[in-house]
Amino acid sequence: MINKELTDYLLNNFKDLSYSRQVGKLFADKSYGFDTMFFCCRFITRFKENNIFDKNVNLERSNKYIIDIFNLEATNAGVPNYFSEALTLLCFIGALENQGDYKYAIVNQDLLDIYCSNMENAYIAQYMLAYCVFTNDNIWKHFVKFTLADSIDAKKAEYKKIISAISLKATNIGNWILFVAKFSTNILSYANRNNMVARTGNVKKDIVKITDVAINVTGKRNSYGIPKKNSYLDDMSDSYILQTLEPYLVRKPGYYDNITLSDGFAADLADTKMDILDKDSTSTEGKRHIKENKYTLAITKARTVQDEFKKSLLRATPHKCPVCGFDFEKMLTASHIMPYSKCEMTEDAMNPNNGLLMCPVCDRLFESENGLYMTIDSNDGHIRYVDEIQDVKWFKYIQGVRIDEEYLTKDRKMFLKWHNETFISKHNDEIIHDSVGTPHQPKTYDLSLNNHIGMVADGSADREHDNDE
Repeated sequence: MINKELTDYLLNNFKDLSYSRQVGKLFADKSYGFDTMFFCCRFITRFKENNIFDKNVNLERSNKYIIDIFNLEATNAGVPNYFSEALTLLCFIGALENQGDYKYAIVNQDLLDIYCSNMENAYIAQYMLAYCVFTNDNIWKHFVKFTLADSIDAKKAEYKKIISAISLKATNIGNWILFVAKFSTNILSYANRNNMVARTGNVKKDIVKITDVAINVTGKRNSYGIPKKNSYLDDMSDSYILQTLEPYLVRKPGYYDNITLSDGFAADLADTKMDILDKDSTSTEGKRHIKENKYTLAITKARTVQDEFKKSLLRATPHKCPVCGFDFEKMLTASHIMPYSKCEMTEDAMNPNNGLLMCPVCDRLFESENGLYMTIDSNDGHIRYVDEIQDVKWFKYIQGVRIDEEYLTKDRKMFLKWHNETFISKHNDEIIHDSVGTPHQPKTYDLSLNNHIGMVADGSADREHDNDE
């Protein structure tokens, strides 16, 4: 067994839970997904104040967060349900206490920390929750028989007993009995390599897959090679999950020589989006707490949003600085045109058209939050720079430069337009030089920015959208 401390803690906290509990709700339509719980718990921990999570105060940014993470249309009426149902589950397990007026007191931060530490732990918490409730309500014996049954018909007979047993305890769910039974059973069935059950109560031949106990399944992808935001499902470590849950499984796993963990990409995506939403840096304490989460385990490899951004640039652009030609790949910097902290969508933060591979010096000249000594004309690719560096011998190399036309994709022009406007705004009362050193006053210097329209996609594939289920 790999992480006995974790399962012992969960067992101790869930040992008295039952379907009959009238506080909160167990495994509602969104909260059965371990990824829903991972992302929501991470957000709650980040944006709590004085140990209170105020749903109303955080409503706008939590909706933006869910829309981005789960690839939903902004008009999707189900967007608020992700947090609503996650909150009801957290109240059910005693991690939160509903204080009215959409305010939730954090009663057990450790449970939140387990859910938001990594995807594997989030699934393990869901499994142990279902296991404890099934055990306490005398349903586990039916699940064991369901798992070991040697035919679909036999499994169907046992599953009917599971539904019946749940209905006797969960007296407040009414017509939702088939949903509740499905969620609990499938969560347990993934680790036990069991048959999937449908909302209709039918037992299928298909074995439960990781995508059956997660919400964010299809995600979206476009022609720039941006990773799907649900790629964490491909990285889930069965070895860690099964070895940790081994004492609580009906079907015991084989022995694993090596135990690996997912690479933390989902956490990087969540944190990047929360950084975008927290432009005023008001959640410093929550961010620190997440970083120091004691349940976060060492990972075997590191993949961050910045790593993926650079990889996408290496796939999409020449391996050299477009300004000076520096081509020592290991020292090239993946420079954002619009910083990810200014992006509304994580997708924009990772879009290779929102970046250029630059040498360290050009990156500092171009970087739009601290430096911003030069910009690249979004119309023709000419370098524009401030008077302050006009006579500095080390920067003579940028004079007379125009980047190659291949960099000026329609999408990249849109991001460069934003960079041009930011550059002009910062240096409003200064002299700006064009690529041959000719000075211009900003008020008369025209980058023809108005010829461009706001951010639009260029040749991107049709986007897929997740089903609510």
